Amino acid sequence: MIIETKFNINDEVWLIDSNIVTKRNVTEIEINIDNSNLTFIRYKLNFCENRYLEKELFKTKEELIASL
Repeated sequence: MIIETKFNINDEVWLIDSNIVTKRNVTEIEINIDNSNLTFIRYKLNFCENRYLEKELFKTKEELIASL
């Protein structure tokens, strides 16, 4: 099985955190595969307690704003 992620460790990502557009870096990637082969990829970011799904993170500020 080959799993490709949208982001890599140390990549800069943009997200909305507490209603504020924020830039962070990826520090960990968590991959979960369940019995039905559904794959969940979550990212841990510097200075954040939460883990985020790929759909919550963006490569640029412009991509984030366009998604709103």
